[in-house]
Amino acid sequence: MKRNLRYTALLLFMLSTVYASAQSLRKLMEMPPRIIESKWEQTSDGGTELNYYNEDLCSYYLFRENDRSYNLNPGKNTVFRIEKGSNASNPFIGSSRYMFFRGQFPKDFQISTPYALPVKAGEETQWQIALQESAKTMIFRIQEGDTVYATRRGVACVTALPQQLLIYHPDHTFAAYLMMHQNFIHAGEEVMTGQPIGIAGVLGVSVSYFFS
Repeated sequence: MKRNLRYTALLLFMLSTVYASAQSLRKLMEMPPRIIESKWEQTSDGGTELNYYNEDLCSYYLFRENDRSYNLNPGKNTVFRIEKGSNASNPFIGSSRYMFFRGQFPKDFQISTPYALPVKAGEETQWQIALQESAKTMIFRIQEGDTVYATRRGVACVTALPQQLLIYHPDHTFAAYLMMHQNFIHAGEEVMTGQPIGIAGVLGVSVSYFFS
């Protein structure tokens, strides 16, 4: 009876860990409110241009159903321009369904960079794979209160919750560090592989790797 209760408690703990990871990952990938703003602006030569201002530190992908799509890098992005006196058609006049995604979709994507473990160099850890996640997600069994380390170099993106950390890598992939008790990194900060990034929470640490 005690053994069954112990196995039941372990199963409930694992299920609660996976559920918390899934909820956090979905929340993390939502675009922060007012992070991207579009403006029609006049040019110095009398023309008009449509600019998207990306206030995040990682790239976004703008998908438009009735038009081509656009990569929005941090800062100002001019996606359409009408020269003064031009009769060119404007595809942005009509309505169109559009969506934003974090990251970009490079045509010839190849990943060859190895990932480190989110623990101190030389230490061992155990993990389980969250099969129900849409992204490659591993839940590492790190003791509550232990330091979490970055698995790859990149730049921290803007997130809605302070305990969440989203790192944007140079090859347009992401690493999401979830369920941490404390996050050391601020948005816009460059993070190096093996750098301390936070403190593990009571459920361990969930690390998701994904391409946009």
